Amino acid sequence: MTKEEQLFEYIKNNLPSSIDINKLIRVLTETIPNIEQKACIINGSIHQLTDIERMGYNEFALRSKEVMPGKLYKYFSNTWTTEQGYKKPINYSLEALKNNTVFLQNPDLFDDVYDSDIHIEWQEYAKVRLQIFSQRCDCDVNVNESLTDMIYKISKKLWDVWETSNDFLSAFNKTPQNEIEQQSNILFTRSIEVELLKKIRIDEAVFNTLQKEYNDHVQYLRRIFRVSCFSTIPYSQLMWTNYADRHKGFCVEYQIDPNNQECHEAYYNLFPVIYCKSRPDITERIVKAKDGNLTIDSLWDIYFHGALRKSIDWFYQAEWRYLHLGNNGLINNTSKFFPISKVFLGCRMDNKDRADIINICHQKNIPYVGVKRAAGVFEMIDCDMLCEDCPRYLGEIK
Repeated sequence: MTKEEQLFEYIKNNLPSSIDINKLIRVLTETIPNIEQKACIINGSIHQLTDIERMGYNEFALRSKEVMPGKLYKYFSNTWTTEQGYKKPINYSLEALKNNTVFLQNPDLFDDVYDSDIHIEWQEYAKVRLQIFSQRCDCDVNVNESLTDMIYKISKKLWDVWETSNDFLSAFNKTPQNEIEQQSNILFTRSIEVELLKKIRIDEAVFNTLQKEYNDHVQYLRRIFRVSCFSTIPYSQLMWTNYADRHKGFCVEYQIDPNNQECHEAYYNLFPVIYCKSRPDITERIVKAKDGNLTIDSLWDIYFHGALRKSIDWFYQAEWRYLHLGNNGLINNTSKFFPISKVFLGCRMDNKDRADIINICHQKNIPYVGVKRAAGVFEMIDCDMLCEDCPRYLGEIK
């Protein structure tokens, strides 16, 4: 074991839970060059990124279960909205509390612009993709050439075939390895035909087709799964501000029980977020896997480099994610989740809203607690009095 590996191991085993991770990384940078590119934080522990990547999907999933918290928390805004198709406003937060469900979101709508976005360079994507298409139609193209030269060569090949057969697809004379590859060839050639209807040159049509395919594939990788986010802490001021309507919403505590058969799927699809600085380019791997079936290795690429990877700036969220491939098994993009064991009420919650939440808690036999500001420190803490016993609350409700 190298000195660097020994230091990582020591830090991992002796890291205090209250340490400032950003400060730690600044200090460690003096000892380990480029540590910000090598380290990651998972479930409050520091690791080497390469160690996590080598785990693969199966081992990472197994180790996630070994450190999974007994409780997870989700912040709710408790706001009303009028959705298209609904005659009355709807409060999704209340629906989640009443039905014990969680909404699984499309990552495109998250506040982090990098969220679930795998680093895929456009030009490299185009060159690797052109090389793949060229191999399928016996066109001599090399990725070391310029993109312009590569497009010119395959465009000439396609046009020569078109002049004799009036069909771009006949240029692909190698038998496809699977149905996905066959459909990919068809889509590529048909898209070129559509582009040519715009009265542009064949090389421009190939370029536009590649660019559209790139944009579609990047979006596909972000939308192949849906996400519901949780935290390991119910007292984060930033979380209360950003996700619970500036302390006017509430936070739900879920009891994570691995033996709960009703939540079997959720349990096995809960993972801790990987916080780091590094965002490597994995274009070649992603492109080469594009026309094959989704494998456990390609799924790990999508999870490790996208769905579970976030900037160290978001470390304070202490996030775990429930990932769900596609929409199968979801009802209106919601899923049943683990039992609710407590509800935390925001310190700025309107008393009418507070009464509504308390009534639901009583109906569901769920304990609740108010969250208030601590007196001597900048922290949120549990209130030592139930709202039903608070003169200020009772006076306003009456």
